[in-house]
Amino acid sequence: MLVRNKYHLVSEALGGVGIEVDGKSNIDECILQAKAAAGGPAGKPVLLNCNIGSTDFRQGSMSV
Repeated sequence: MLVRNKYHLVSEALGGVGIEVDGKSNIDECILQAKAAAGGPAGKPVLLNCNIGSTDFRQGSMSV
């Protein structure tokens, strides 16, 4: 199982904007926030950290 990482906080630490999108967030609202932060002369890089559902389809498999 992969661990959920807080990439949105890394973006903020590097001077950008980070927005976490999870099952409780409204994706449309997050995209509007991202567009607003990236637009205009003072626009910043934006990272949307989208947490998707987890599955066990790789359980027991090996990576080479």
